[in-house]
Amino acid sequence: MVRIQRQIRIEAGPEAVWAVLADYGGVDKWMPSVDHAVITTGEAGVGCERACDIQGMGKVHERVLVWDENERFVVELSAMGPMKSAQSDWMLTPQGEGTLVTSVTDVAMRFGPIGVLMARTVVGRQLGKQLEIGLRGLKAYVEREESLSVAEAKTVASA
Repeated sequence: MVRIQRQIRIEAGPEAVWAVLADYGGVDKWMPSVDHAVITTGEAGVGCERACDIQGMGKVHERVLVWDENERFVVELSAMGPMKSAQSDWMLTPQGEGTLVTSVTDVAMRFGPIGVLMARTVVGRQLGKQLEIGLRGLKAYVEREESLSVAEAKTVASA
């Protein structure tokens, strides 16, 4: 199991950030690497499921395990590529007039010890970059109602 953690400060209160995250089927509006997303079961909240088409990676299915309005949600992700499973925890912490968004993703890999090595090297770095791109996309969408492409999110990272 490998843990990947990233954070970003968004210049808006937790309620504004949550309003974007709570549009659970609308993740493709702010997450640059998601081409399309659709809710497949239920409504936003515990038990809700969505399917996302991820650029260059295929389809992933997600199910909400925890949903604490304006504070936190946890999703379980289906197997995809060398990833056997993952769980991603998104937490919102008020910081003055802004919000610190923290995402912690635990990834279990296929292929035994080789999978663990992959997770700690190439796959882990790639997932970390994707998480950073997603957080930058969330920040741009909440602060400016602007959707970033993957290339734009990478440019923001290097600026």
